[in-house]
Amino acid sequence: MCACAYVSRLSNAADVAGPLGDGEGVFDPSVLRAFTGDDAAFFRELAEEFARSARTTHAELEAVLAADDFVTLALVAHRFKSAAGQVGALGAQELAASLERIGRAGGAGASRAAGHVASQLLPMLRALEAGLLAAAEAAG
Repeated sequence: MCACAYVSRLSNAADVAGPLGDGEGVFDPSVLRAFTGDDAAFFRELAEEFARSARTTHAELEAVLAADDFVTLALVAHRFKSAAGQVGALGAQELAASLERIGRAGGAGASRAAGHVASQLLPMLRALEAGLLAAAEAAG
């Protein structure tokens, strides 16, 4: 299947994720809390680590998209998809899964399809970073 077919099957992950302005709604802190239990320090540590990961992923995605490097796109998206699920960033996880499929499919339309998905994911990564850092600070 050509990569452009994936774009037509995407749901609007921005609706799943909620508003992007201040990072609220981009992830569900209760998912991370369920993982870390009552350990506020562990919650803060994981939230800060994932915020750094979101920043790194943003830079990596920009570079691989500019280079039309679909093999690396699939690898970066796969890695981020797993991490996004652990913090309850369901919209970002869905978009990363789409980028992974596009990267694996490659071929005609892959660049356009990846650009379309990335145009939704890249702003979400910035908001996710802000939301995670705010949650980490609130955790004490």
